[in-house]
Formats: sequence, structure tokens, C-alpha cells
Amino acid sequence: MCFYKNEKWARVNGYYFLSNYGRWFNLQRLQIIKQHPNNNGYLRINVSGHNDKRFIHFTHIKVVELFGDCNGNKIPQGIATLRELGLSIDHRDGNKKNNMQSNLELVTHSVNCERIYNKPIIDKKLARRTKDILKTFEECF
Repeated sequence: MCFYKNEKWARVNGYYFLSNYGRWFNLQRLQIIKQHPNNNGYLRINVSGHNDKRFIHFTHIKVVELFGDCNGNKIPQGIATLRELGLSIDHRDGNKKNNMQSNLELVTHSVNCERIYNKPIIDKKLARRTKDILKTFEECF
């Protein structure tokens, strides 16, 4: 198993651990757990707890609960849900699969909606072509 520099781990429940890099680990099987996206693209795991009770954990929410966001802000425990508090977790780079603590920011729901609306839509093919054109242009000089 590969550990990254500055990677921290916290026990979630039973045999399951989560890192501030957004990786899940099963202590019983000694392996990283594969995550699956839901219909909206957010990564999650479905694990069994005590008495075979099943839990679904969204990675981005658990990372902010356990380690805090990029600014060190944690989700208040036991008070209410994010929705009831009017809070959301913003993936700063727009990639819902990047659940590193440094990419997550706890913001108000209205700020999150505003950011989503104002983020540029990146066409990957266009970006690749632009990069190739710039590289060719640089080679000419």
C-alpha cells in the first residue's frame, strides 16, 4: 500500500479508515476501497457496520467532518445537516472526484450555487488543441 506525504488517517467505524486525501482503507482486508459515484458524480462507499447494518458515506462530507476543509473549518457535529445549516461543500477545482482536503471548502449554499454558475465550462478537446497550438507556437520562437 502506498502512503503519501502528509497523508493523515482517521477511523470512521469498525475496520474503515479515511485519509485527508479522500482515500478509504479497509483494515480487515488491508486494502484501499474502491469508491463509486452516485448519480450526481459524488464519490461514496457502501460499508457494513455492527450487526451487518449498512452505511453509505460520501467521501467529501466525511473528509470535512474529520479533517476540516482547506481553511480548517469542520462541519458542526450533532447540530443539524448541511442543508439545515444552509451550508455546502465546494470542490474548488470543479472535480467531484477530487476529495482531497485542500480541494474542499465549506461555504454557504448560495455561494456554492454562485460559484457553480460562474465556473467556466471547459471543453477538454478544445483545451488540448489550444495547448498543442501554444506548444507549436512556442517552438517557432
